[in-house]
Amino acid sequence: MPKQLKIRFSGNNITPEKVSANEFGKLVSAYENAIVSVVKKNHPHRIIPAHISVTGVEKNDLGIDLKPNSDDDVFEAANEININISNRTFNKLPINAVENLNVIQRFINEKGVTAYLNGYDGIASSQITQDTNLEVDETFYLQGETTIYGKVVRIGGATPKVRIEIEKNKSISIEVKTDVAKDLSSHLYETVAITGLAKWKKEDNELVDLKFISHKKLSKKSLTEKLKELKNVIGKHWDNIDNPDEHLAHLRGDI
Repeated sequence: MPKQLKIRFSGNNITPEKVSANEFGKLVSAYENAIVSVVKKNHPHRIIPAHISVTGVEKNDLGIDLKPNSDDDVFEAANEININISNRTFNKLPINAVENLNVIQRFINEKGVTAYLNGYDGIASSQITQDTNLEVDETFYLQGETTIYGKVVRIGGATPKVRIEIEKNKSISIEVKTDVAKDLSSHLYETVAITGLAKWKKEDNELVDLKFISHKKLSKKSLTEKLKELKNVIGKHWDNIDNPDEHLAHLRGDI
């Protein structure tokens, strides 16, 4: 018999006939997405995308048999998910995996059932009950004050927000007071510094939120002008040095 994964929902007289096709599809999709998220974390350079296929549905309770397209990586991910569910260490899983597992959690809560996750020998078994509370919470994030630098690309809204482009194709919206929005509106498409209380994902340090504290408009001076200012500040310290290159090499320990 080929190696397979299995999810079985039990309790409250649940059967396949009591679950709509839409609900069934969401459950399978959520479990597949959770596994794929873990596979991507463990094997970021994998070329062929991981997926699972439904191979059978049991009429006693609601049992779903699933076959992966790649045994080792998918079973590794399923095992990791099951262990962290059993240990209640959800924040060791990718946020996207937990968000998808929360779809299963909500189904369990609505139907009053328990989900049993297991597969062939060598994969830890686990269960999700109404008390498991599989969801993303603050333990998935780091917080602290920081300053970001970026281009103002949009301002507005009933609740004023400024959208800052941190780098190409990556931006963040920050809620600000009306007077700040008015001030920054005259600096559209210019680079500013925003200081605030930041929230980052622990898993990849992605900035996901910034609560505004203050802002600063950056100088429009050219690079040449800034270098001249820097020279005026520190230039006098080099006046008595005959060979600056040799001096720098000495400071670095190269000679």
